[in-house]
Amino acid sequence: MSSPTNWSACIFCNKKSYKQDKKLLKIESDERVSRITNAANHNGDSNLLHKISQDNFKEQAFYHNQCITKYLKYLKKNIEVIGNSTSECESINAAAFSKLISSINDDLLRNKKAFLLSTLIEKFVSYLPENMPTSFTTRKLQRYLENHYDDSVVIQSQQGQERIKRGIERSLAIDDTTASLTDAIPYLKPKCRSEPPRRSDAFDKLQLWDYNKSDDVDQIWVFSRLLSRDVIEFPIEIKVNEQKIPFWTGYNCLLSKKGVDVTVVAYPPIIDSNPNDMATVYTAMKKCLDMSNDAGQDYAIQTFDQQLYAIAQQVKWSKPDIFNRHILRLGGFHSLSCFLASIGKLWADGGLRDLLVDSGVYAGNTAELMLNGKEFYRAVRGFTLVNEALQVLFISAFIHWCRTFDYFDQIPSAFWNVLLEFHTSICDQTDQASDIKTRLEKLFEDHVQPLIGMFKEWGHDTSPTFKYWDMFLVAVQIMLSIVRAEREGNWSAHLMSSSKMLPYFYFTNRTNYSRWMPVYILDMLELPAEIESAFKLGEFSIRQKQSTFNGIWSDMGTKKTIIKDSGGIVGITN
Repeated sequence: MSSPTNWSACIFCNKKSYKQDKKLLKIESDERVSRITNAANHNGDSNLLHKISQDNFKEQAFYHNQCITKYLKYLKKNIEVIGNSTSECESINAAAFSKLISSINDDLLRNKKAFLLSTLIEKFVSYLPENMPTSFTTRKLQRYLENHYDDSVVIQSQQGQERIKRGIERSLAIDDTTASLTDAIPYLKPKCRSEPPRRSDAFDKLQLWDYNKSDDVDQIWVFSRLLSRDVIEFPIEIKVNEQKIPFWTGYNCLLSKKGVDVTVVAYPPIIDSNPNDMATVYTAMKKCLDMSNDAGQDYAIQTFDQQLYAIAQQVKWSKPDIFNRHILRLGGFHSLSCFLASIGKLWADGGLRDLLVDSGVYAGNTAELMLNGKEFYRAVRGFTLVNEALQVLFISAFIHWCRTFDYFDQIPSAFWNVLLEFHTSICDQTDQASDIKTRLEKLFEDHVQPLIGMFKEWGHDTSPTFKYWDMFLVAVQIMLSIVRAEREGNWSAHLMSSSKMLPYFYFTNRTNYSRWMPVYILDMLELPAEIESAFKLGEFSIRQKQSTFNGIWSDMGTKKTIIKDSGGIVGITN
């Protein structure tokens, strides 16, 4: 009487582990059972034949990979043992394949019946001589079937087979058929979720301006502050001994015109629900639309930060009949915070972190938060300080370059005289400051700006470090342009600066802003005439008091009023 079979061990070595191989594999196919049976008969292995004869052998048997490889080695030499040549085996296989085709042809072509490759391999083996073990695999049978039927039938690989057929092609060619299908995709793709309206001129609309005049204003500001310093020897006879030009914000307050009316902040109804839920966003948008209708306004304008803006846009696209007069804006405060983090990611390890900390202006942890876009006000001021320090070095090198290559005479003396006159008018706050500023900008644009462009090209070709930090100055200039656009209520500058932020979001893998900022800009370029004219008058920014250069983003206005009040000692009941 034989002992009961231990199905938890390998059927070959009768152990749960073989050397370092502890993984037991299950028999997946009848073909594998057939090969094991043939090997057991050849070896005269009565114990294994006894296991095979038991019910549910295929479901219960396990083996080690090394054990089955060692046990089935004889099959590779089986053709030589039997004495059959390769040509004889091929003829036998061809005869068996012919019988297989005859048995399945009617069911396959006429009755449209589907067969498993494992079933077909069993039929194929049954047509072979009884004493002839075979190494004919399902992959080989699949190739036989593909060659025989060509495109008449569809043959799909089973689990465990190769899923991708590799060819020898080194390139892909798009024929006319594929191109036509590509053109039809926008019309045939199933609408799994709402999508933005398709625009054929989106790229052209995003290319707004390549030249920003506010760059001149900031460089003139640096030139003016340098008059009282001994860093550069200017060709001006009168020496300015006291620094009277304020920092960037104060300087722009002196130049800026009076702002529009003060914004009135009101508290809307509270929605006690998860703000990220689409139903909550829909309710907020519907209430905003209803309040605008009650106030007699034709359009409702609502601002969201990026996370809620994405949900709100999908709500608007899915309900165009309800929200066709609803204008959604992306929060500029959060967008600029993300842009500051992008600057930090690109230049922190290149020396910006060390510059902020080693200068003694900011502590290490504070600088780290600034570079991550967390400390907003400190980050803006810190980057502006670094910008001024680098601009001083830039202008000093520019003056030296002009004198070395005999370009200095191309800067007229009128520029230096008007610069000194502008410095005096700003300090004394005279009424002629605006006219002098206009003349100075014209001289700078005509005579100095072209030379600065030539100097930058020379510096980029000469020094990679020069190019690296000049790119930082460009990024900080975009930051200053964004702040100036909101403070002054300059709608065109707002759109221009927003479009210039886009490449940095892509560089630093800011996926969400890379995806939704273009949607926002394109929407703002297609505003109704009534709303666009109001925005051009500066009515898109928030002003909490009557002053100059004090506009803020609408999402920042919410944080400074409603959200700030709701975080008091007794909350919103205060």
